[in-house]
Amino acid sequence: MISQVRLGNLSASAGSSPARSRFGSRLAAMSLLAFLGLRCPVRMLPVLLFEVTWKVIWIAAVAVPHLIAGDMDDAARKVLINCSLVVVIIALIPWRYAWKPYVRTSGGAWRGSRGSP
Repeated sequence: MISQVRLGNLSASAGSSPARSRFGSRLAAMSLLAFLGLRCPVRMLPVLLFEVTWKVIWIAAVAVPHLIAGDMDDAARKVLINCSLVVVIIALIPWRYAWKPYVRTSGGAWRGSRGSP
């Protein structure tokens, strides 16, 4: 997470595309917000949950198959090292607090009440 926040690498170089720069900017912003979430995890809980979710999905869907096949390149290995820091975020999330509002509480109605249009 923290090693992903290398703002100097976000500038567009001759070989990088604007889409890649935008993606890197988004990852850096999410990492900065997740770092802030380590200080106040209850307030930043949705950001922390998003950060954990995408990293776990990437590790399971991309890194593990490449590790099993033995064909992981250096770029993917760097991302795996960065994503493995999700363990710190998982350890600091207040899971009892997260369980109640995000899992046990029923969702709001999609439609308005009968009196409203």
